[in-house]
Amino acid sequence: MSLGNYLGGRLADRFASLRLLGTMFALGGVASLGVLGLDKVGVANLVEWPIIAEILLLIAVLFFIPATILGTISPIVTKLAMRDMASAGSTVGRVSASATLGSIIGTFATGFWLISWFGTHAVVWGVAVVLLLLGALFLLAGRGLAVLGSIAPIAILSVSVFQAGWVHNDCLRETNYFCIKVREEDRDGKPVRRYGDKVMPADIEADIEALL
Repeated sequence: MSLGNYLGGRLADRFASLRLLGTMFALGGVASLGVLGLDKVGVANLVEWPIIAEILLLIAVLFFIPATILGTISPIVTKLAMRDMASAGSTVGRVSASATLGSIIGTFATGFWLISWFGTHAVVWGVAVVLLLLGALFLLAGRGLAVLGSIAPIAILSVSVFQAGWVHNDCLRETNYFCIKVREEDRDGKPVRRYGDKVMPADIEADIEALL
């Protein structure tokens, strides 16, 4: 985010415009979609490194680029909102306060409700769609029909993706704290079901609460 703020400030001083703002929103949406794609591929599975190194790689790939892009937005908004130096302090204050308030609401809403309601993949997809729509809104500012025309394919794609189950993760059940997976495997020639470090005979009919 700090790198994004710095780069956004440099871009805002040279190219501040609604088109630049829309471009960064759209790039943020594309980067968010990339998070889902990279998660499906399994970046950490492509290398055999120590676990700490794999975690650092995963964090860098999944979060660094989207966070940097989204970090550029606040400076651009500040530049566009600033009318004269006499009100520069209040303008920066409003933008900073709005960004902080949005971060707090987003963090609590996601942690307490959105993940348990929809799952992480669906939440990331929703963020990507919102960013793409904002990008279209600013890139096509003043052209109402064009904006409406850009909404339709995004909406159709979202419905198709959800119906196809592409945003569903591999969790049997996802909570605010865990991704619960139950898988079958052979142990000593006998089929068993594994939940984390718990192993149960495969012929036992048990729901997820019993497994816990």
